[in-house]
Amino acid sequence: MYVNFTKKYCIPDPCGNEPGYEYIVACFIEKLMQDHNSRSKTVRGYVESINSLFRLRNLPIPADLSNRTNTCARIISAREKEENIANQRSPITREMYAVLLDLARKSEDKDSIESVVADWFTLIRITGLRCAEYAQKTQSKVDEHEYPSGRRVIKAFIATDWKFFDKDGKTINVHPLGEDVHTFPSKLRVTYRIQKNRQNGQSITLVADNVHPAGHLPG
Repeated sequence: MYVNFTKKYCIPDPCGNEPGYEYIVACFIEKLMQDHNSRSKTVRGYVESINSLFRLRNLPIPADLSNRTNTCARIISAREKEENIANQRSPITREMYAVLLDLARKSEDKDSIESVVADWFTLIRITGLRCAEYAQKTQSKVDEHEYPSGRRVIKAFIATDWKFFDKDGKTINVHPLGEDVHTFPSKLRVTYRIQKNRQNGQSITLVADNVHPAGHLPG
């Protein structure tokens, strides 16, 4: 990816002994984090590979992570601090979730905003979804993950990622609008297009809890 980066920006040689290569690599890792949301550990792996490339040509390494004044080291350090802050954020608490369920139960319409939000966050709590796996940042632009090969994949779920099955295991393809639903899904299979754990394309199956149809607080 680094070599392709230098080619894209018309840099004649990906390696050199000029001080400016420190900033070239810094620009590369900055773009890596912005375009692919790469974590600091992943970025460190790329940096080590780049440093190895320079060592093979007997050139000074551009990203000296032991030097706090090195631009690359400062960027990665800043990323680590951001991640530590994110790790300290609390998820939706049991109390918050209880309020969501209460609002849904008091709603007169089963398809109201309150009901839909409560159902959605129930699924989120069960499956442990991250925002990047089910949400788009804006309504005007589709967020995509780009592989090193150039292949692009939509980050959030699309319709084909959801498959519903009845009690006999048959796929439910059509939901009759405006009619009472007599066939409720017994199973749901969800396919994750992009995951931070890199298990892209993983599918999980959820089975309906008919014993507790009204739902309950997990955990």
